[in-house]
Formats: sequence, structure tokens, C-alpha cells
Amino acid sequence: MSWYVLLGRTCDPDDRVPQRVLVPAGTVLYHLTADLVTFGPHEPSIWDQMHDTGCCSGGGAEELPNLAMVLLDGRCDDEVRIDGRTPAVPGTVDHTGVVHLCTDTTGTCPTTSEQAATGTAHTCEGLLATHAGTELYWMEYTRIRFVDQEAAVPHPELPACAQTVLSTALRDRTEAALRTGLPEWGRDFVPDVVRAFVGRDPDRFVRRVDRLLRDGATAGRTPSVEEVLREALAERLTTELSDAWNGFAEEVLESQTREVVRRGLGRLARAVEEEAGRRAAPVGPATATDMLEDLLSGRLTGARDDLVAHDLKELRRHLRPALGQLRQTVLEDVVEALASIYRRLGGESGPATTTVRTPTDAPARP
Repeated sequence: MSWYVLLGRTCDPDDRVPQRVLVPAGTVLYHLTADLVTFGPHEPSIWDQMHDTGCCSGGGAEELPNLAMVLLDGRCDDEVRIDGRTPAVPGTVDHTGVVHLCTDTTGTCPTTSEQAATGTAHTCEGLLATHAGTELYWMEYTRIRFVDQEAAVPHPELPACAQTVLSTALRDRTEAALRTGLPEWGRDFVPDVVRAFVGRDPDRFVRRVDRLLRDGATAGRTPSVEEVLREALAERLTTELSDAWNGFAEEVLESQTREVVRRGLGRLARAVEEEAGRRAAPVGPATATDMLEDLLSGRLTGARDDLVAHDLKELRRHLRPALGQLRQTVLEDVVEALASIYRRLGGESGPATTTVRTPTDAPARP
């Protein structure tokens, strides 16, 4: 039986995949874990650093939690070898940065002992399907350190290189997500503004608009309902929209930050190396990855809110034209909705009334 080694940082499985899985018949899964893994000429063997959590032979009735990891990247193939074998690398063996035991999203892969008893096999793109019939060594860690790989003192420019690369990547991802999501977010914003303006008393709302119309008329003009509502709402809506957008942008930026962590830092680490090279501040992949991990952790824990605030400021600057157009669209949608409600409640043209005749204009009796 051939065997296959996967080494990487543990991460949470995708929400769309099953949380429990079964190992298929003919496959053996070894699950090994470690908090910190170190590599270097004088470091212990990888096997000695891993804790064996157990072995599962396929075909049994034991259900296991689905596992996911970010494969180790940003290294040369000869830097890490396990018992003479090189672990799987992202971009090879049909793998991207993140791998799962099972990636089924249609409910066809086995997750219970009852399904295993019927011979149900994995048909997804996870390891239990693509490498069925092998010995799988799933070796996951929380942190990794390469010892003696970079003996030189890091160049003072390196933190700036890492910040530049990471901020640029996060802003690009966040800006794209915001541009895609802004129209729908703006539509969702309209009903709350309309409800707040109308309030709980429809009659009071009608009187309020009537007063706006009278005040407008006394200024020597006869404004429409839409005109007085637009004037009354413009400044207030600008403030409310700005405050709401700040929260929305911060949520999207945090979501994109977590997605970068989930997908792995190999590509960004290489970008840091390239940026450092342009600044004559050479750096290896391990140091670049460590710096990126520190920056990401600081952003998500609040320790580097200064970086988050700077990114949000830059995003607002880049998106100023789109936000201006959104503000105008939202304002017109709110005005149209409020004018419709006002007229439906009997405003402007007035509700249907019954004429009350006085004795002087009542018709004579025959």
C-alpha cells in the first residue's frame, strides 16, 4: 500500500462540507498533531514532534470529525522531508492551499456507519476520495518555525514590506467585495430609513409632510412632495449612510482578513520576499510568513487597529465616487417610498370626504 504525507497548519473546515466523515474501506488514516513544529539541522525528527491521536482503518463504523489544513508552503522541497519523503505541496497533486478529508456538498459521501455498511464511497475532491486505498498521514500543527535557516538579523525595512504587501492585498480583496455588494446593501438600507421617518403614527407623518409643504409654499414657491422630502432627508441620510457604511466596510475587511488566513500565506510570503528584494532587504519565506501571521493576528485581535483604520480610510477614498452614487440612489428610493406612503394615506390630494350640508344650502322639501 502506498502512503501519502500531508503537513500543514490546522484550520476549520468549510461550513459547506460535512462535519463528520467515514474512512472508506482499503484506506488507513493516521492523525498526528503538534502545537509547534520546528525544522532545522539540529531539530528532532518530525515524527518525534508529533503526537499520534490514533489510526483509523477504513471499512469500520467509527465516525471521525472532518479535518482541514493549510498545506505547508513557502519552502524548498529539500527543506522538509519526512522519513525520506516530501509532503504534498500546494499547487501539486491537484491541491490548492487548503485540503479537506471530505469536500462533499451534495450529501453523497458517507458520514454514518449505516452508509458505510452499504458500501457508499467518497466521490468528492477531498483526500478520502482522491487518495482512497492509501495510507494517509495527516500531520497538522498550529505554529511552525525554521531554525538556523536565516541567521542574519532581519533588515529594518522588512516590517514595512510585510505591511505594504498585506494591506494592499486586503484592500484589493475588500474593495472588490464592496463594489459587488454595495447595490444590495443600499437596497437593504432603504426600508429602515423609511420606517424610521414614518414612525409609529401615520397621521403624524402626514401632518409632518403637510407642514413641510406649507413651509415650502410660504417661501414663494409650490414644491412637490418629493422636493420637500428630498430637502428634509438629504443631510440626515448622508450622516446615517456614512455611519452604516463604516460598519459594513469594517465587517467586509475582517471577513477578507479571515479568508486570507484560511487560504494560507504562501503567495503573500513570496510577494513579501519580492518587495523586500526591491528594497535591498532580503528575507526568506519563513520570516516573511512569521511577519504576515503577526500582522494578521494583530488585525483580528484589535492590537493593530491602526492598520485597520488606515485601510478603511483608503477604501473610502477609493470608493468615494461609488458611495456618492449610492447615496443619491438611496435618497431617491427613500423619497419615492415616502411620497407613495404619504399619498396612500390621503396626503396632498386629501382623503375622500363626505360633504356636510348646512340648512341654507339644503334642498327644499317637495
